Amino acid sequence: MPEVLLKAVSISANIGKAPKSLTTINFDIKPLDSNATENEDKSGYYNRDHKSVVNRIPNAFSGKGYYIEGNFKQTIPAFYKAVIEILENRQ
Repeated sequence: MPEVLLKAVSISANIGKAPKSLTTINFDIKPLDSNATENEDKSGYYNRDHKSVVNRIPNAFSGKGYYIEGNFKQTIPAFYKAVIEILENRQ
């Protein structure tokens, strides 16, 4: 999935329609070792999900990336519910 996102924003930018204030989220069940992404000697350095989705892509388009750790059966529905509540409160 990170490669699909990377390709989509690259194509968009190349045709002059770069996303602005892009927000991305990486939902994952494994714990994040943010120090590992800075050290080439650690396996986490090559974790493209975190490196691309949370850092590289949103930073390139003046956005923000988030990492949400947990079981998908809980985190995705909770995230959806929170988004719906925010949208409903804006009306």
